[in-house]
Amino acid sequence: VNLNIQKNLPVTTKIMPRDEAFKQNAIALFEERYGDNVRVITIGDGLSRELCGGTHVTATGDIGVFLLASEGAVASGIRRIEAFTGESAIQEIQKEMNNLKTISGLLKTVPDNIVTRVEHFIWEQKEKDREIELLKSKLLRKQSEDLINTARKINGVNVISQEVATNDPKDLREFGDHLKDKLKSGIIVLGARGNGKVFLLCRITPDLTNKFNAGEIIKNLSIFVGGKGGGRSDMAQGGGTKVSALKNALSKAFDMVSERSAC
Repeated sequence: VNLNIQKNLPVTTKIMPRDEAFKQNAIALFEERYGDNVRVITIGDGLSRELCGGTHVTATGDIGVFLLASEGAVASGIRRIEAFTGESAIQEIQKEMNNLKTISGLLKTVPDNIVTRVEHFIWEQKEKDREIELLKSKLLRKQSEDLINTARKINGVNVISQEVATNDPKDLREFGDHLKDKLKSGIIVLGARGNGKVFLLCRITPDLTNKFNAGEIIKNLSIFVGGKGGGRSDMAQGGGTKVSALKNALSKAFDMVSERSAC
C-alpha cells in the first residue's frame, strides 16, 4: 500500500454504463444499490478499479502514509480493515516508537533487541516456575512425613486431622493423595486458610469406605466454618469463611470418627 502511495498514482473518476464498468472488471460492492449509470474510480493504470460514490483523493500521494490498525471478520464473508493515514499515521508511529523506547529502557536493552530480551525473560520465568514446583514438591513430602507422625488411633482407625501451610486447594489435594499412599489405611482430614477462606479436604483409604464416608464428614465439618462441601465416599472437599473456626472444625473430625467407629 505504501509503495503505491509513494508512486503518487492518479485517481480518476468516470461515469459510464454499469455493463461497461463490469466489462472493465470494476469491483462492485452492494450491486443492488447501483443504477444503470455508475461512477467508476480508477487508481493508476488499472491498479484498482471499482464502483464508488464516495469522496476520493486526486492521487495516491495525497494519502501520505498508511498504517494498518486492525483487520477482522464482522460477518460471514465480510471483513473490516481499520487504518491510520496521513498525519494520524505519523502520530501513531511516533507513539509506538516512544513505547518501544520506554520498554527498551525498562528491559535495559536497545529497541532492536526487545524481542530477544523478552524471550529470555519468558524462559527465565519458566525455569523459576519449574524450580518453585520442585521445591513445593519437596516441601509437600517433608510436611507429609511430619503429618504421618500426628496420626491418632481411634477404635483401631488411623486418623489424621491437621492444618497445613498452604492457601491453594490444589496443594491440599496433593497432600491428601500423598498421605493416603503413606498411611495405607486410615482417614485424613486436612484444612488450610487463605484470602479470608477456609479449605477442607477428606481422603479415606478404600478399606474403610464401607463404614466411613468422606462426603458426609466434609459436609458436617464445613458447617463449623460457615460453608458447605461434599464429594465421594473416598474423597471430598469443602470450605467456608469462618477462618477462626478451622481449628475447632479439625478437632471435630476426631469426634466424628470416634462416634462412627463405635457403632
